[in-house]
Amino acid sequence: MARAAKRPCRSVEGLAQLRADVTSQPRREEQANQTLTGDVRRIMEFVQAHLCDEHLCVKGIKASCNLHDNNISTRFRMQMGVTIREYIDKARLLLAARLLEDESISAWDVSYVVG
Repeated sequence: MARAAKRPCRSVEGLAQLRADVTSQPRREEQANQTLTGDVRRIMEFVQAHLCDEHLCVKGIKASCNLHDNNISTRFRMQMGVTIREYIDKARLLLAARLLEDESISAWDVSYVVG
């Protein structure tokens, strides 16, 4: 069975709306383990809220969350089993996979939306 052809790339306004729609949808990550510390939970929430920002980085997350503790990256890795960078990459890949299931969205659009 042939797959339906994907729609051509959206306009800039359409991509901005798709990004807004994606970031406003509820996430499974919000049901995170209750044993996580407040700092780790705050990082996860920030990442999910800014997942589509192509400039999302660990240094920016720490500054935005007002986390100046040098050990926060280690604590995040100990509690989550991955580094903050790996968490960002995994979250983006999961979002991209979810978006690619929608045959009306082109791969280029998905790559733009997930940063």
